[in-house]
Amino acid sequence: MDDASASDCSDRYNRIHSIEEQKRAAEEIDLPNVLRSAAQILLQHGAHLNFGISLVHRHQDLAPNCAMIHSYDAPGSDTCHMERLMDVQIFPQAYHLDRDGFLPYEYSFEPTHIPEAPMLDELAALLRREDASELIGLFHIKELGALWLERPSSHGNGTTATRLPQGNTLSSDIIVTEWIKTRRSQIRKGDYTS
Repeated sequence: MDDASASDCSDRYNRIHSIEEQKRAAEEIDLPNVLRSAAQILLQHGAHLNFGISLVHRHQDLAPNCAMIHSYDAPGSDTCHMERLMDVQIFPQAYHLDRDGFLPYEYSFEPTHIPEAPMLDELAALLRREDASELIGLFHIKELGALWLERPSSHGNGTTATRLPQGNTLSSDIIVTEWIKTRRSQIRKGDYTS
């Protein structure tokens, strides 16, 4: 990746609101209705097998020429950390809606599916109509069938998401940041803010 593209990654990410700001903004719209409608769009296009719906947010500012990279070093663990981009191939992991369409803002070193344009167009129209264009995005699903909890790293340089053991429930202080829609159920991924 050249320096101009890497610079675009960090600039784009740094314009995204913090999780606390996004939580407040989500309270201003009919979020359950937006999520239901967005999930229907994913289902109609068959995209629910590869993508979930996310609360677009950032946890920190990125340094120039860096991007947030997801890595899956251990089963049941997703670490998202800042990494300097120099001659590496990265793949979109999460997308937010910009005035020109959906753009990636988090990445992975592993290949991911690319969302199809008709689905993105329909989703963009919904989000703009519902005043949720800066709030709701898409993420690439790594693993179906589990609740995940995302926590800021102790070093303040990213987050780690781990599977919630089956039978456990989310506490009320969790901010839900990702929704996966299957034909039978909806699975959520929470996000601790402390």
